[in-house]
Amino acid sequence: MQCGKCRGLLVATQFSDLVSGESCYMARCLSCGMVTDETMILNRYSRPTTLALKKKCKARENPVRM
Repeated sequence: MQCGKCRGLLVATQFSDLVSGESCYMARCLSCGMVTDETMILNRYSRPTTLALKKKCKARENPVRM
């Protein structure tokens, strides 16, 4: 697998939560250190929800006039 940022080599790395003790595997780049998992990749390429679009396109309360 290749890193999406620098095209470096991705390796599976185990990460542990120090509070709960749970662990998971994530892909880490050996060159730049970027860490990703499948949820992050799916969220990056999924379409935004209608609610998120409405918040982004919300009209200003006090528009600036020139």
